[in-house]
Amino acid sequence: MENSGEFSPQIPREILSNKQDKWLNLLGEDTRKRGYESMGGNTESIYEPKPRSLVDKNGFSCVSSDYFKETLITPIREKKSTEMVVPLNKIIALDTTEKPGRMNNNSTRLPWEIDSHTSVEEFRRLIKENKFDFNDASGLYGLELPGGYFLATGGRHRLTAMFLENVSEVKLQVNKIKDPKEFEFTEHYHEHDIQEGLNNGKIKGKIEENSDHSKKLVLEEPLKNPLQLFDYRVSDELLDVLAQTLSTS
Repeated sequence: MENSGEFSPQIPREILSNKQDKWLNLLGEDTRKRGYESMGGNTESIYEPKPRSLVDKNGFSCVSSDYFKETLITPIREKKSTEMVVPLNKIIALDTTEKPGRMNNNSTRLPWEIDSHTSVEEFRRLIKENKFDFNDASGLYGLELPGGYFLATGGRHRLTAMFLENVSEVKLQVNKIKDPKEFEFTEHYHEHDIQEGLNNGKIKGKIEENSDHSKKLVLEEPLKNPLQLFDYRVSDELLDVLAQTLSTS
């Protein structure tokens, strides 16, 4: 019998891989993969992200904007900022991490606050009383990342208050990405790592020289999310924050 009528077509591999490609970095490695040494030898596991807000109940951010200095590449952005409305769950780093050097002597303020600035609690009160001006974007700055995500680089007190009061969106002055396919190297030696990826086919694109003799990476396709900016060093905290909008299923 040539055909039983129960033909099951083979699922293309691309469909299977697309379920996980949101967690891949620039080199095609799963950023959730964790390797560690055990008595039985080296072991690998997959970290399962736990969706959580960027800012915890104490007002501290679990991911600092400085963390993105550790990426291999960074987008080339417009020098002039554009005012735009940004969902708070798309802001994935904020400079409010808990650091001893930011302590002050005022017990009514969070440890990282500066005495000359309005406190987070005062901004929270204004939001609760409907007296907060959500149209005022002065001092609220952000940098665009691939996939419609953002780093917050200014207005941390107001942003923290908004996170704590469950505000859904904010108006920011954003330095937008110039070309979603073009990137600068965060460190000179990263060019070698990228070139290796280009040579072995893990990265699709080319390295070009600018008029000032600096180098840039020009990809064939835009990046889909911020994880693709990294190599192997991606924190659990960043994965947890991204899991709000990058489904693990």
